[in-house]
Amino acid sequence: MVNFCAIKGFFMNKKLFFLVMLVCLLALSLALVGCKTDDDDDRDSIPAALVGRWGFSAGGEQFRINADGTGTQGDPASIITPTNCKWSVNGKRLSFSYINTPGTGSADYSITNGKLTFSNLDANDPLSNYFQYFIAQATVPMGLGPLVKLSDSGNGGGNIPASLISKWYFSQADADADSHIYPFEITSDGKLLLQMGLVSYDLTVSGNTITAKTTGLTLGSATYSVDGTKLTLTSTGGVTNIFNAITTNGNSFFK
Repeated sequence: MVNFCAIKGFFMNKKLFFLVMLVCLLALSLALVGCKTDDDDDRDSIPAALVGRWGFSAGGEQFRINADGTGTQGDPASIITPTNCKWSVNGKRLSFSYINTPGTGSADYSITNGKLTFSNLDANDPLSNYFQYFIAQATVPMGLGPLVKLSDSGNGGGNIPASLISKWYFSQADADADSHIYPFEITSDGKLLLQMGLVSYDLTVSGNTITAKTTGLTLGSATYSVDGTKLTLTSTGGVTNIFNAITTNGNSFFK
């Protein structure tokens, strides 16, 4: 004879078992969602005050920090390509690491009146000596001073007259021969290239005056005139004007 009570009890126990399992799975899912990965532990978003390009007031970008924590170290205007890195912040502690390279560098940071300084290096962070250079420049006599946020204004980027866009040579014969040696080149995207393209500066044009800049720092200006394939430059003066060097061997250039 079939024991219906036993069968009913069996299915009731099964239902209870599945209900308990469902509750356990739900609790486990919530726990996993609430857990942070190691990469998320103790990290804050990048403060807006840190986001930007940092360098010395005398010029030269040292590093840049993006809002998503990506960034670079180095000056894009130099011949050495900047190194990609990852930035993170924990309170007032700034850290960086290189992609596919072990180790981190970290230091406490402070921004006062727009000036960025570092302190409290951690000897256990193998890359922390990166910050030591900036500490020294901000404290030693005749140092370059603390870091400041560099402006993005003044960059080249177009509006260059077509008559200026070219490689410029010392003679018409060199230009006609397309010699590999030329003093400078002006590009359509507003760049002044020196040393056969190894050095790059931003270039702006206003009327008949061209101005070279790097990371917001003005390097010098010159007035210009173009007559056919001949460019004449006249430096506007100043001891550090870069166009003094460009026109050392004469102020006429050819394309």
